[in-house]
Amino acid sequence: AYLLLTLEVALGLILSHPRNTAEWRKTRQVFPWHEMLTVFTFAFIGLHVVLLAVDPFANVGWLGALVPGFSGYRAPAVAVGTVAMYALLLTAMTAKWTRLLPAGWWLKAHRFAAVAFLLTWAHSVLAGTDGGALMPLYAVTGLLILAGATHRWWTARVRPQRALSPATPATSHARPIPAGVPVEES
Repeated sequence: AYLLLTLEVALGLILSHPRNTAEWRKTRQVFPWHEMLTVFTFAFIGLHVVLLAVDPFANVGWLGALVPGFSGYRAPAVAVGTVAMYALLLTAMTAKWTRLLPAGWWLKAHRFAAVAFLLTWAHSVLAGTDGGALMPLYAVTGLLILAGATHRWWTARVRPQRALSPATPATSHARPIPAGVPVEES
């Protein structure tokens, strides 16, 4: 489930990257994979929850698996995973029923996926019995998603300066125009 979610978030970063609409134009190829990974991720999360809830050795139980803080095993770490599951569910539901939401709400809710991934990562590191053996995997995937999110954020923040118009002499010392400032056309 963790690896599927990591791939899903990576594809989401590609889809939301500012260069995707201008240069890469990968939405048509990437979006179906992003959607399909959502389905498989939730199937594996569901399997994860059911197996932990019915396994008496795990000491999680149904209440601990579905209500944060009620697990008999590493309650805070399992609670983080439960909250992450609900955050992912909220993100997926807002994506599925985008048209039912007021304008602009979908994007705000979908950006919450980054927080959901961070919670999932923390849950994986803190609650897993395989944490030591899989720590290199968690470190690499966490750093890759962090790098992708940082690059996407940085690219969205840095706006290219307007090129000088052909009528403007090359020796002009015109100041760059900040983004969002209206420009009068001559």
